[in-house]
Amino acid sequence: MPHEILEMHPRPQDDDPVYLKLNPQRVVPTLLIGGEPFVESAALLMMLAERHPEAGLAPEAGTEERNRWLQWIIYLSVNLGATYRNWFYPSEPAAERSNRHCLDDESAP
Repeated sequence: MPHEILEMHPRPQDDDPVYLKLNPQRVVPTLLIGGEPFVESAALLMMLAERHPEAGLAPEAGTEERNRWLQWIIYLSVNLGATYRNWFYPSEPAAERSNRHCLDDESAP
């Protein structure tokens, strides 16, 4: 599979026109397929698995194993993604609110 890896600073400059053209949402990872940018890790993994079944990235389409794989990919993306984002970017407003809520929670041990 032909590809090009571009190294980007984890927080690209807001005014970087090349990056903004590819990804106006400023999120990573970004994958260009046919010159069009796509984002969201779970979606990218599903796209790659579908486009390249020979790579064995996912169980065969139409199988129970594939159904479980899809279920887990979405579960991990939805349930762990936000939590880890707060961990990696604790100074962002959403993380600060979440962390403050955890500290104020009377039920916490």
